[in-house]
Amino acid sequence: MKILKEAITSPPALVAINYRGGLLIVGVDASVRGAGAHLEQVGPDGRRHTIRFESTLWSEAESKLHSTKLECKALVWALKVFQVHLYGHPFRVETDAKVLIAQLNRSSPDLPGSVMNRWLATILQWEFEIVHVPGKKNVIPDALSRYPQPEGWTPPKEDEDDLEPFIDRVLNRYEEINLVMATEETIGKLLTEEYDEKSEEIAVFLRTLKRPDGLRGQERRKWTKNAARFFVRDRHLFRKATKAMPVRRVVDGEDLQAALIQEIHERLGHKGIQTTFGAVCQRYWWDGMYRQVAKQLGPCKVCQTMRGTRKEAELNSTYSRAMWSWWTVDITHMPRVRGRTYLLVAREYLSGWPETRALSTASSDSVAKFIFEEICCRWGVPERISVDGGTENNLRV
Repeated sequence: MKILKEAITSPPALVAINYRGGLLIVGVDASVRGAGAHLEQVGPDGRRHTIRFESTLWSEAESKLHSTKLECKALVWALKVFQVHLYGHPFRVETDAKVLIAQLNRSSPDLPGSVMNRWLATILQWEFEIVHVPGKKNVIPDALSRYPQPEGWTPPKEDEDDLEPFIDRVLNRYEEINLVMATEETIGKLLTEEYDEKSEEIAVFLRTLKRPDGLRGQERRKWTKNAARFFVRDRHLFRKATKAMPVRRVVDGEDLQAALIQEIHERLGHKGIQTTFGAVCQRYWWDGMYRQVAKQLGPCKVCQTMRGTRKEAELNSTYSRAMWSWWTVDITHMPRVRGRTYLLVAREYLSGWPETRALSTASSDSVAKFIFEEICCRWGVPERISVDGGTENNLRV
């Protein structure tokens, strides 16, 4: 065992970190006993070399948490112990927890419990990619998480690692940056006069990292997350692009918003609410945009007038070249007379001459017999016969 310990804690197994070298990899895993993690780096030879091994024990209360929470907390703990190596450097996280990967890949987690949300928010502050590793291959952190229990050993009552100070420091790190920065007093008003106070507060935060007074706890974090969706350019506030929408300029003030909606609506030719909203939201952004577009354009008289008009297709007339060359045949119900409840009607297309017969059953044989006796035998074999898709026309006709 002593030889094994020396082998894994000395070169070339254990190396110093090289920030100009290959990819940094954090492997992490959790069990009911504790959490384990190791920091590796891909060397010039393409092989992985370990930098640090770490493990921790769960308290009695922590060991009763759901496995999803344990995996999440284990990653927060790993970021804490490796923070001096990972700050300002991209890295990869390897874990066998698929649920954790799905939670971190969500654009806006809707997970219950403020504690879980704080852990996820802390993790997302780092620049990393996360990949799934099957449990059979995630052996090092798995072994580190399974602390051997000596005889008579009991789990600690208190948490071995208090993560809350670390979480608070990460989530509020803007306030701890020791830099000489511009303040609201020295830079003056950041946006043009058309923007309201709320937009100006966002611009001030983006420039000076100064939040509005009175924000606390969850409200503070929510406001910061929302402000990060914007940026300032040429004294105008813009909303960042997403996968579905491009960069859009923020517009404040109901008068300016109404004038903008009306101008686009008229340029489009009064195409209605949906078309106008689609054009507006591709270029501009403000809260309640669709509601305002619908309210403003609902009473539009031009739209109401044009809404009832429909372009009708032109009539395409058809012609028959000669008498008796084209017949149309159809069958319909009629009041029961002498056991007959169907009326078969044939009409010569050019003259309108009709031939009819009452039928007791609407069968293909009856229709074929009628065409032969009343049309072919009396007026000659026609060039064309038009029928509908009824079952009586599917077999013999």
